[in-house]
Amino acid sequence: MLIKNGGAINELNHPTSSLIDLDRVSHSILETWWEGNALVGKIKIFTSPGWKKGGIISCKGDQAANLLMNGATLGISSRGVGSLKNVKGQNIVQDDFELVCFDLVSSPSTPGAYVFSDLDDRGQYEESIQEEHPEKLNKVNSLMSRLDNFLSK
Repeated sequence: MLIKNGGAINELNHPTSSLIDLDRVSHSILETWWEGNALVGKIKIFTSPGWKKGGIISCKGDQAANLLMNGATLGISSRGVGSLKNVKGQNIVQDDFELVCFDLVSSPSTPGAYVFSDLDDRGQYEESIQEEHPEKLNKVNSLMSRLDNFLSK
């Protein structure tokens, strides 16, 4: 429902705050779906009339569009809030995690999470993911389920 109602707005780069700053909004999510355990979606980059008419950069969407137009590879990264628990030297996300949005970034923390214009190009962005601890699978499945709930609000 959040996507359907136009509420899935996001920023260019992760800010220091968990709140979405409307002055920094660069894009919205139009649609998402699962392909195996990979979340895939479509975004709309918000460009200004100045960008459309003359390439004038006056907002974060214009900056994102300019980067992509000039061949930059942008990642997409979730931003959320919640607590971590250190278990044997690894920070484990706890059940109070709340997803805020998906920002465009220079280097995503999730392997293969990049922006591309054609689904057929997805393969060139896929990275190998080695699961070192099979016991983490339940935690991952729980987070995926909560992500589904967030996207279907």
